[in-house]
Amino acid sequence: MNQFRLQNLSAAEASDILTAATDRSQLDFEKLSTALRLAGPQAAAFGISIQETSAVLAAFADLGFRGTQ
Repeated sequence: MNQFRLQNLSAAEASDILTAATDRSQLDFEKLSTALRLAGPQAAAFGISIQETSAVLAAFADLGFRGTQ
């Protein structure tokens, strides 16, 4: 989560973002955590938000991609 420099994001807001990604897809929290650890630094470097990154990872999960692919 630190890679997104979320100083102004509360724990509740972060939880809401992650919960939304897991509730609306085939992604579970463990897989989301792994995917964010792998893709997060690159997404943040390109200015992509954690909301957008989580949504894309959820879409990938629905398409059958795994966090390590």
